[in-house]
Amino acid sequence: MIKILGIDPGSNLAGFACLGRSSEGVINARSMKILGAGALKFDKKLSHCKRIGQLHNSIYKLLEEFNPDFCVIEKGFLGINANTSLKLGESRGAIISAAYRYGVELREITPAQVKKFMTGNGRATKEEIAQSLKQLLGFELGKLPHDVSDAIAIALAASFGCGSSEQPTTVHSEREVTL
Repeated sequence: MIKILGIDPGSNLAGFACLGRSSEGVINARSMKILGAGALKFDKKLSHCKRIGQLHNSIYKLLEEFNPDFCVIEKGFLGINANTSLKLGESRGAIISAAYRYGVELREITPAQVKKFMTGNGRATKEEIAQSLKQLLGFELGKLPHDVSDAIAIALAASFGCGSSEQPTTVHSEREVTL
């Protein structure tokens, strides 16, 4: 079984989803199984630095739990608020360092690529993404935050080769680090 861990980064709330599919046969959305999905929520009363540290540790634990063949994260983007963009970059750094520490291949995908893959529209709304997941995988968002459906969509798009045109980055830890 091939496993893909998709992550929608955030320092207050980060979505994750591990998808699996058989390594044999035709690859289509119906061949994908959601092995686990959820949101990592961090206490807003904690300092940003502590939340980033918790994000790193939580992602590392997810990597240990699911042992994916590769991990995919959403690329950063420059929004209207520079402070928000900076915090997103720091969240991505925590995830990248957890992947490096674990030694898993890391891929990136832009939000527009995910939206285009899922709906045919690179400017689709979160609700449209969730509706596409319902149709493709039978996934009901329910009371879960949209960060979870975003993470599923990220993993699904990457499983079909959508993402950066660069060669995937394989990260290897040169030594075991104990925290």
